[in-house]
Amino acid sequence: MTEQEWLQATEPRPMLEFLEGKASAHKLRLFGVECCRRAPHLFQNRIDKKALEVIERYADGVASEEEVTKIQFALMPSVGRRSSQAFIAAVPPVWGFMGSILQGTVTAITLLTYQIANRISERENELARLRERAAQSSLLRDIFGNPFRPRRRIQPQWLSWNTGIIPKLAQAIYNKRAFDRMPILASALEKAGCTDQDILGHCRSGGEHCRGCWVVDLVLGKE
Repeated sequence: MTEQEWLQATEPRPMLEFLEGKASAHKLRLFGVECCRRAPHLFQNRIDKKALEVIERYADGVASEEEVTKIQFALMPSVGRRSSQAFIAAVPPVWGFMGSILQGTVTAITLLTYQIANRISERENELARLRERAAQSSLLRDIFGNPFRPRRRIQPQWLSWNTGIIPKLAQAIYNKRAFDRMPILASALEKAGCTDQDILGHCRSGGEHCRGCWVVDLVLGKE
């Protein structure tokens, strides 16, 4: 994959394949969970919603392996449901390795984009799948940025500026999913001395953001 292909991709599968061996389990899990959250009609019961919360906390190092194992067993009686299938595919077992995480996320994409809505024509359904795959491609760019460019750095003086307001703001954005505050984060970084246009531009891009956003993770020191 070339840089141009990455920036213009509307199909997540080749992007995920390109990331194999380069991406952390933390970010891949958050992407898998975000794919599931984009299909709320598949995750309506209490167990499914709890499962997404647990694996998201596990990706952040907060939930234990025991919690993940328990929620996986809770899902087993309803494994035939599309929602549970999608969850298990998106979030492979804790003892899995990078390859299984990658393959699980790809499988989740296939499951989640297979049937976007009921009672619509085949043509409309295909268009819906294409839109969803394009949205998932955008999420990958939000989470991983541009992997063809050198890794961006956050300067210590930015983090300490104005009594540490920048990491506090980033943490609030992450915890509350308050991604409408991204332009505020950009302004704070700029006032602190940041001139990196990749960082500032991403915050002000107006695109969709999610947990795992590469700028927010950069500020918070997440990998």
